[in-house]
Amino acid sequence: MTLEQLKDWHRPRVEALIKAGADLLAFETIPAIKEAEALISLLQEFPDTKAWLSYSCKDGQHICHGERFSEAVEVSLISDQIVAVGLNCTYPQHVEQLLLSAQHIRAHRPFVVYPNSGKEWTSDKR
Repeated sequence: MTLEQLKDWHRPRVEALIKAGADLLAFETIPAIKEAEALISLLQEFPDTKAWLSYSCKDGQHICHGERFSEAVEVSLISDQIVAVGLNCTYPQHVEQLLLSAQHIRAHRPFVVYPNSGKEWTSDKR
């Protein structure tokens, strides 16, 4: 998807949440830098709105799309509307390594972290 297509896909949900009176948006389980950039760009259409951005990660260094987590969190610095950055839906054993890889961001953005339980979903065990 293009950046504009991603923005178009997210816009109705962002508008609905803002209209409902949300104080802070949680952009969660982001798998790729491109999607984070689209959300940050979309957020500019709502200048009074703040959000946090959290990525889903596949190992101790990378978000699910394959980019380095340390590079992905830097995207949050392009907007003062992003008030925290971090990870979710990630195996707990990867959290420490991921956060250590992004310590350079800590002076600029607090971390938000909520890993999954460590269980693995498989279709045959539904």
